[in-house]
Amino acid sequence: MRCDKGSIQHQVLDLLVDAPNSLASLYQDLVNLYGYPREISCDYLLDVIYDMEVAGLLRTMIENEDKEATLSTISIIDRNRIASEYNEWLSKAPLPDLSFDKVGVWMEITECGRELWKEWAKLFGDDATSSSEWQAGFNFDNNEIVIVSRNESEARRILENLCAIKKSHHYFRRFP
Repeated sequence: MRCDKGSIQHQVLDLLVDAPNSLASLYQDLVNLYGYPREISCDYLLDVIYDMEVAGLLRTMIENEDKEATLSTISIIDRNRIASEYNEWLSKAPLPDLSFDKVGVWMEITECGRELWKEWAKLFGDDATSSSEWQAGFNFDNNEIVIVSRNESEARRILENLCAIKKSHHYFRRFP
């Protein structure tokens, strides 16, 4: 993987470093934060995600009919169906509507991906890794959020921020 702050791989890791993200939300953030065109191909985006998953940098989860996310690599059959559904919807929907992913593909960064992101952050002079050392884990099976931070007050602040984001349907890349 090339070491380039402008690479889509770095940008995807940067968008996943704080919390899991849906493909629709990732698409929205790539357009809003990184200036990708609204017509970015979902086939291309799914290929990037697949390559990153094979490299061990992220995991994908697909929601089933009951809207429960299950850890699963996207099969070729699912990929073609998913790409078709996303291509039909994402480039036409208003960007605020992408806060809710009606197709249901989610990604989360792995420890390997987090380490690569930290290396890139240091290389690019981004000291975000030292300003806030915390992680949030999401257990979709039990509807639990686990926050690991330096102390309880920081964990409470982070949880409040996550809840505020959920309520407003906005996603902020970094928390104060």
